[in-house]
Amino acid sequence: MKNSNKITIIDQNNNKLKAKILFTFNENGDDFVLYELNENVYAAKWKNKSELKSIEKDEWKIIEKIYEDYIDSQEKVKENDK
Repeated sequence: MKNSNKITIIDQNNNKLKAKILFTFNENGDDFVLYELNENVYAAKWKNKSELKSIEKDEWKIIEKIYEDYIDSQEKVKENDK
């Protein structure tokens, strides 16, 4: 997993929205990105780091597990900062 900064999302009304990239990862040869927009977390396949694609039903379990691990690691960092 690696951290980055921002990604531009174009919504259904063709508005450009800036989202915060939480992290990216590669699984089974596919690149994925998890990002935060308006306090919600989203996930997508990241083709050529420029085009977002829908995630397939069988990929959600992998993404959920990796996201849970990410949340756990963030909580540990917060605890260590106290």
